[in-house]
Amino acid sequence: MAEVTVQSSSGGLFEGDHVFQRFVTGPHARATLGTAAATIVHTMTRGVAHSRVALEAQADSRLDYLPQPSILFPAARLVSTIDVVLHRGATVIVSDTWLTHDPTHRSARFGLLDATLSVRDADSRLMARDRFRLEPAAPPAALSGVQQPYAAHGGLLVLRRDDTHADGEALARAINAALGALDAPLTTAYAAAGALPNACGTFVRMLAADSLTLRTLLAVAVETVHRTLDGFHEGAPCASPCPPNQN
Repeated sequence: MAEVTVQSSSGGLFEGDHVFQRFVTGPHARATLGTAAATIVHTMTRGVAHSRVALEAQADSRLDYLPQPSILFPAARLVSTIDVVLHRGATVIVSDTWLTHDPTHRSARFGLLDATLSVRDADSRLMARDRFRLEPAAPPAALSGVQQPYAAHGGLLVLRRDDTHADGEALARAINAALGALDAPLTTAYAAAGALPNACGTFVRMLAADSLTLRTLLAVAVETVHRTLDGFHEGAPCASPCPPNQN
């Protein structure tokens, strides 16, 4: 499996940026994509930054897209779009995670996170879409379902063109069992997996109070997926990102 690390010299995403990345795995190819560090979304005054990623897995290929999180600074406004195209027999694993941070330690909030992830087949038919829009400055009624703040949010998708509903449910059960077996109860987090519509894979949603907890949840979920798909033996090196050292 080829491993590719994407590195940016810009220092993050700034107001008015339009960044586009496209990755394609050819037939029967396998690749893992990551980033050298987290991406800072800087403070903005009136505009937004746009980030678009296009992922295409051709026939019987495997593409793991596992970047480090995006960090939303105060007043940061980000529109994030990920478009996935699955061909016959293809598998794509996508991690999409966000953290919030105020360097002044005044608990200032980011401005906007508008994120869309779409999954299509080779004929451009829409198979699944996840969309949400967060505006912390909005009136409380707009977020009436949120009972407490979470500084870290993540999603992990395992997309398979020739999946079945039973396959998606089985992988979801394996991930939920692994998350439930963590040594310490995660009282500051929520995480759960379920099958996607149109039998195109499995989705894991994670909310955490801090980045370390989110990193632990994501590492457990990714390792479970890799063990399930690849049959990793006990003691094999974990998939990136690995759980933090407990010593």
